Amino acid sequence: MHEWKYMYEMYFDDVYKFLFYLLGNREEAEDLTQDTFIRGFTKRGQFRYQSSEKTWFLAIARNLGIDHIRAKKRLNNFRKILAKDTIDSEPSPDQLLDLSEEKKRLYRCLQLLKTPYREVLTLRGIQDLSVKETSLVLNWPESKVTLTFHRAVKSLREQLGKEEGPENGTE
Repeated sequence: MHEWKYMYEMYFDDVYKFLFYLLGNREEAEDLTQDTFIRGFTKRGQFRYQSSEKTWFLAIARNLGIDHIRAKKRLNNFRKILAKDTIDSEPSPDQLLDLSEEKKRLYRCLQLLKTPYREVLTLRGIQDLSVKETSLVLNWPESKVTLTFHRAVKSLREQLGKEEGPENGTE
């Protein structure tokens, strides 16, 4: 059991950050981080050491996050027709004060991307996982990780350019 406590302390931040960037909501990310470790602890017999513990916990977090997003979409479908994101997914003003202006801009644009783009950008760009590790977390072939990451970066650049607006020379 001591080994699992160590893993919790070791990977908590990585799992939480992944879920926060995926969901865009601090409380939901905290809840699902706890759920991730509970699931990992209860299913520890299924861990086959074919990947690192970190990628295993991130894969569990991803699956819980996707399930959470799907459930939330079913409940809030009528709001999704007109809005890009639900109001609930916006960080509180206090949370935004903690972020630098550039991080705020990046966060806003990241939230506008579709979920697979947010996932791969978070894992590759923010969590700094390799293509192989990312493919294990997402359960995708490495070629899909590479292609999706390329498309996600392009899409993020477009979003960042749109946010700058015409006053900075971009449209």
